Amino acid sequence: FGGMERTTVMVERLGFPLPGFFAFAAAFSEFFGALFVALGFATRLSALLLVITMSVAVFIAHAGDPFILREKALMYLAVFVFMVFQGGGKISIDALIRRK
Repeated sequence: FGGMERTTVMVERLGFPLPGFFAFAAAFSEFFGALFVALGFATRLSALLLVITMSVAVFIAHAGDPFILREKALMYLAVFVFMVFQGGGKISIDALIRRK
């Protein structure tokens, strides 16, 4: 959605130190974290990284926005919090690894 340059500028506007690092961390967690959660691989750790990313989105980036604009990020946050506690389930890669 605009590349790393746009993401870095947005992170810098939020006041984070090292905006390049935090922009990369957000992009990494959103892409690989979501992929790993979908596959059920390192589910709890991946979901935790996404909880951090979505918390920043909800409570910092969109703090002044009306609820309707924060609703999707809140929904993702709730799902990822659930996944931190629940884990990947019976048919996840995590479960396959545990069985061996």
